[in-house]
Amino acid sequence: MVAVQVSSLFGNQRAHGVESAPRAVAEVLASVSDVLFPAESGERAVALDSHGADGDTPLHVLAWRRDAAGAAVLIAAGADVDATGDMGDTPLHVALRLLDRPMVAVLVRAGARANIRSEFGYTAAEWAVREGVADWMPG
Repeated sequence: MVAVQVSSLFGNQRAHGVESAPRAVAEVLASVSDVLFPAESGERAVALDSHGADGDTPLHVLAWRRDAAGAAVLIAAGADVDATGDMGDTPLHVALRLLDRPMVAVLVRAGARANIRSEFGYTAAEWAVREGVADWMPG
């Protein structure tokens, strides 16, 4: 079992409320199985690059759940922060839609691109401006 220290992404500090307790990658992936593959009742193995029926990845599910610590674990293990899922949204689109600053911080710090346009017609950067949180974005 591989455990990833969230502080490996952020030094030894808490990053916008993200705890630095070690969590196993397998544990985090297993926690999203029921959402990505509901027909298998959470019994199907999930990989970092798995896509559920709607196209979302484990990182998307964690964004919807507001689990920034879990997201940091998957990012440290190599999850694609720019993967597109349902309606062309990236995890950054999801985090901004939910106004989840800790998740936005984790994704931005990991290099998430804010210029990917979803099927709704917005980039994450444009969504941040629309929601009045442009200061959350690098720039």
